[in-house]
Amino acid sequence: MNSKYLPKNSVSLVVSLDDEGLPVVDAYSNLTDEQTEDENTFLALLLKGLEFNAYAGGNLLASIGNIMAILDKYEESDLEFEPDEELVEKLQDAKIIPINGKHRPN
Repeated sequence: MNSKYLPKNSVSLVVSLDDEGLPVVDAYSNLTDEQTEDENTFLALLLKGLEFNAYAGGNLLASIGNIMAILDKYEESDLEFEPDEELVEKLQDAKIIPINGKHRPN
């Protein structure tokens, strides 16, 4: 990929897998003088961080993606928490101090 084909003042990360299943990470940028030096520096450093995370932390990022995919399924349904009866009974017998601002010690 040639950086000149990227939108101006943007960065891009391309991740693929080699023959052994390890990540191959290519980073591209098309930064111009239309932005301030600080903005260009930020984008360049952001790209370096993304590149490192994709290369060294691919498994972690894939795990986070898996969690997000699972959560997306639950957000689409009306999942509601219903406490177990045993938990309700234990809470009724327990001495619990609410922290909603009404009954605070001291």
